[in-house]
Amino acid sequence: MSEMHPMMTPPPTRTFAAAFSLLLLATTAGSAEMEPPRAGAARHPVLDHDRTGSVNRDRRSYLRVGSMDSSAQGVLVPVFQRLANDPRQLRFDGETGVNDLPVYVNHNQLSEPAQLRIRYLSSIAVMPEASRLIVTVNERQVATIVLDASAEYGVADIQLPPELLQFGYNAVRLSVQQRHRVDCSIEAASELWTQIDATGSGISLVSTNDNVTSVEELMGVPHGEDGAVPINVILPTGASLALIDQALRAVQALAIRADIQKPRVRFSREQPTGNGIHLYVGTRAALKELGLDHNSFGDGNLGVTGRLSTAVRVAVSGDTDEDLNTTIMRLSTDARSTPRRGTSSGLRALAFQRGAAINASNEIALSAFGISTQDFSGRVFRTSVNLVLPPDFYPADNGKAIVFLDGNYAPGLLNSNEAIVRVNGRVVGASRLTRGGGDDFKRRAIEVTLSALQPGHNTVNLEIRTARNDDKDCNPLSLIDGPRRLTVESSTSFTLPRFAQAEFLPNLGGLAAFAYPMRSAAANQLTLYLPKLDGASLAAAATLLTRVAVAAGRPLAAQTTLKAPDDTTENAVIVGALADIPENVMRRLKVPPKIIPSSWQNAVARSRSGSDRVVPTSARPTPQQVASSSFSQLYSSDIWGTVAAPVSRFLQRNIGYSAEQLSFMDGDRSSRIMPEASTLLLAQAQSPTGKTNSWLMLAGRTSEELMDDTADLVSPQTWRQLHGRIISYDPQSMQTMRFSNGDDDYVRLGNRSVSNVTLFAAGWLSNHIQYYVLLLVAVCFAFGFFSRKLLNRIGQQP
Repeated sequence: MSEMHPMMTPPPTRTFAAAFSLLLLATTAGSAEMEPPRAGAARHPVLDHDRTGSVNRDRRSYLRVGSMDSSAQGVLVPVFQRLANDPRQLRFDGETGVNDLPVYVNHNQLSEPAQLRIRYLSSIAVMPEASRLIVTVNERQVATIVLDASAEYGVADIQLPPELLQFGYNAVRLSVQQRHRVDCSIEAASELWTQIDATGSGISLVSTNDNVTSVEELMGVPHGEDGAVPINVILPTGASLALIDQALRAVQALAIRADIQKPRVRFSREQPTGNGIHLYVGTRAALKELGLDHNSFGDGNLGVTGRLSTAVRVAVSGDTDEDLNTTIMRLSTDARSTPRRGTSSGLRALAFQRGAAINASNEIALSAFGISTQDFSGRVFRTSVNLVLPPDFYPADNGKAIVFLDGNYAPGLLNSNEAIVRVNGRVVGASRLTRGGGDDFKRRAIEVTLSALQPGHNTVNLEIRTARNDDKDCNPLSLIDGPRRLTVESSTSFTLPRFAQAEFLPNLGGLAAFAYPMRSAAANQLTLYLPKLDGASLAAAATLLTRVAVAAGRPLAAQTTLKAPDDTTENAVIVGALADIPENVMRRLKVPPKIIPSSWQNAVARSRSGSDRVVPTSARPTPQQVASSSFSQLYSSDIWGTVAAPVSRFLQRNIGYSAEQLSFMDGDRSSRIMPEASTLLLAQAQSPTGKTNSWLMLAGRTSEELMDDTADLVSPQTWRQLHGRIISYDPQSMQTMRFSNGDDDYVRLGNRSVSNVTLFAAGWLSNHIQYYVLLLVAVCFAFGFFSRKLLNRIGQQP
């Protein structure tokens, strides 16, 4: 049964009851959109404060408030701020989990009481007597929810105490403790999960005035049901490419200023009717033709008006094109200087949701993430952090990062237990817990090879298994308030040694975290090539550029063109359907034809039917193309296959080389095929002009899928998965697939000190072991040759 402890949630006051009645009355009268009731859609616990621990079941669906008249004043206006923009941020797997979520609150939303709504669903294996969801707001615990196994969502409404929320970012912490109802094995822990519904979980805020009059207040614009902030760009009919370029810079500056991490940009020539941000870009005369009354925005060229509960209109204009450019420049300058406001815990949650920066000899403890010392009584303890490495981090087997583990474990644990470290989903280090009588460990080192890390975002997971011998005779009652098995101190930390510093391309990880190398070219010209200037491709390009600009911290000066980039093009972004991208561009980006799945081939064939244009990248490779290299032909022989395949497996199993490092042994035929459900392909390569100039391509199976799924690609959880040269995105699983890097297009040592050159040389040879082996063989031959020459000159001559 879903349950909340009433002592942690004060009863509503008469003032709030009256306010909430007015809210419902206003909603019923003025709502243009209301979610219809769904049979059995939710379990809605309503607190009964007359009986301790009792919960009334009510199957009312969640009431969604639609748009209201922007001219209304003095009416209670509800705004629902969702907790997260990605459902993966709200999923808890295993026996324990914690997540801090930053939520923005405007100053005019603090006058009335607020309510936190949690809509949750747990695995059927969860034991309600021992499973809890603890909710904390700004370091103050506000509720404990009992997790029960059900096929329906449970809903918990938590009234927040007055003055708990502050202007700016606030932190909502969700901590989960789960136990299995019938199984006490290690494997059973993977059956436990709780999913918080991203669309129905958030803070219900009430304001008597949700008017927006400044760009800073746009930080409080609610996310859509898909977690994205919709930005509708309205351009006048017959907009030129120059005006499109101005609109692209304006939307980038606006996203940076409003701190939008998941934008969804669309273009329109008519007045939009949906919620979100409506951005008008053009001269005053052009905007007047659109029917926009610029007087309502004031005398300036940058105006904001509207309501958070419906839509906000932003006008970026000027009397002339030069004035318009000045307005965009001013918006861009202000975007870089706007400070972030909020509580200390809210700003910390915001920072660590986006990753903690780490450099050489920099040690980061769990306490920096707000994770305190934890006592654990289950079978598998898990915690994770997001670390961001600099863009010039060169990943290679030339050093070891270390996880220093602090804590202790109780007597009676099996000596087969171990502490496991995963980086980006891959097991990279482990340490056995071998003492059956328990142990206190201080700075126990678990080494992690540097080749497991990547520039940009890295998710580091710590898993400690604590199985006991008596788990075989599983008694579910023992799981309720069981004895402590493990303590993990908050001083547990992660540290990096000195690593090789080198700029290199391709580097999608550096692009995602720092907009490298485009950030250095942000003030210079960036070519945006659209094979077809349709609304879908332009929307996808704007969404991608906006997300890269947010990572860069400043807008990218893109110049839209319908001419394909050539050997003189420095920095370029190519966006379009696969069938529309020229073959020479695909070759320049080194996209292997063999990774294209049949679903894309069929889409390309349908798109190209009736056209004499060449299908890009030869989507259906011929046998001659597959065996184009002599090495591939050599591998195809039985003799080479018999020798290379076992050697490759031996090196992977016993020495630790990865399949990517050994891909040369099969002629680079280890590249995988994109999943059939993939809809996006992202690739990066060095520009033909050299240096750090780069080309970035975003291709879709169709233009419509390209537009729809780009917003999901730039979602923070997916954006962090970008690494390497080429990735594909599958919207069904919300996962990316990374393809083999191959050789780097460009490497440059900015730091030419002896230590950095030595580290880089060792790392480069570890990534190219075929040259390392050849070097060893050459050294051996040289040693033998000179030894023979020397020995011939020593001793008695015949």
